Amino acid sequence: MNLVPLLYVGFRIIPFILVSFFVLSSILKTDVRGVIFLGLLLINCSVVIMFNSLAGDFFAPVTTEINRPMCNALSIGNTNERISTIPLNINIVAFTFAYLVYLIAKKSQVTGNIHSIVFFSVLLSSMIAWELLNTCASMGGIFMSLIFGIGLGVGFCEMLDYLAFRYNIKGLHFFSNVTNDDDVCKMTNEDLFECSNE
Repeated sequence: MNLVPLLYVGFRIIPFILVSFFVLSSILKTDVRGVIFLGLLLINCSVVIMFNSLAGDFFAPVTTEINRPMCNALSIGNTNERISTIPLNINIVAFTFAYLVYLIAKKSQVTGNIHSIVFFSVLLSSMIAWELLNTCASMGGIFMSLIFGIGLGVGFCEMLDYLAFRYNIKGLHFFSNVTNDDDVCKMTNEDLFECSNE
């Protein structure tokens, strides 16, 4: 069994799966947090694409003719070229990782979320290795992808904290209900949960 096509499809589709998870979770919970995350992610991608249009040739990889169809298979438009030579799949995962980990660290919930940190670290490392080994992205393009993704992820997370503090707007973060480990919720009757700090 050849794993190369499966890895290729997986690394290209994982950003869509992540975004779909956040948006669908938000719709099912009837809140706006997933939509806010999606909006911030779209701003992040727009910034990367605009920056790429200014300095794209500098970050363009030297893709071989054999790998070009594989690298550009999920491109947008008629040119069969990527919309950005700065890899957006890595940027989206880096943005999501930074957005979540910054909030987890700020709420001192790292020990309870090690699995998320390990998952995103392995995923991001694998995606970077794939792009480099197949010459689909340059080292400079990957570096800029990480800089924009992590920088904007942390920046937007901090901005939401500022809005929550300044204007008393709660629940903007996707995981805004992260609590301390001391909080315990018990079902007091058939329809009611009571939470207390024990």
